[in-house]
Amino acid sequence: MITKINELKEKYVNATSDKEREQINNEISKLSSDDNFADAMLQSLNDSVDKAKKLNKDIKIRQQLEGVTEILPLSYIAKTYFKKSRGWLHQRLNEYNVNGKPAKFTDEEINIFNNALKDISNKIGSISIV
Repeated sequence: MITKINELKEKYVNATSDKEREQINNEISKLSSDDNFADAMLQSLNDSVDKAKKLNKDIKIRQQLEGVTEILPLSYIAKTYFKKSRGWLHQRLNEYNVNGKPAKFTDEEINIFNNALKDISNKIGSISIV
């Protein structure tokens, strides 16, 4: 059931006319009489939400750092907080392909990065030239 719903969802997204969308809606209506329909729809919805959250998280990282990467001490962050090279950090920031897959931050690495930014901010904020 979930496979059929996902297929219809994909068709609906790629539909180019109202007639196509109407046909898809009719197919969904026919499926709705099945006892497993509600569970399958909920699973499909949750999958879509998870996918959107992941996409949004990836976009946010790049967007939030845009304009400040030139003033951020990326080598220092990589070495001090991750115990990795500047190249490793750039791979994740730019999602370069590593071993055939785009390099991405894990949730734990995002937390480390956020803590690093806060720590650096606190250190800089505590400095005052007299």
